Amino acid sequence: MNVGVRILFLFSCMAITAAYGWWVTHPTGPQRSYQQLRAQINQQHQQNHFARRENDVLRRKITALRYDQRAAEQAARDHLFLTKPNEIVVICPK
Repeated sequence: MNVGVRILFLFSCMAITAAYGWWVTHPTGPQRSYQQLRAQINQQHQQNHFARRENDVLRRKITALRYDQRAAEQAARDHLFLTKPNEIVVICPK
């Protein structure tokens, strides 16, 4: 290899290294993208956790309504305003 080719190769390597270094440290570079994606993943994990907890509560309510006669009766009274025979309903203003 002659000296001119070696110098050209050396400057090319330096330019590529400098460009790569700038790209990695730039605010829109891969490190920033990784951090943003990591934050989104963490936020999604939190949302999933709360959704699982809510699903567990709803699952327990469904089970209670299916198998517990008192829970079903209370739900009918609260949401459908149903009464037992010969029962008088008194509505008090708040």
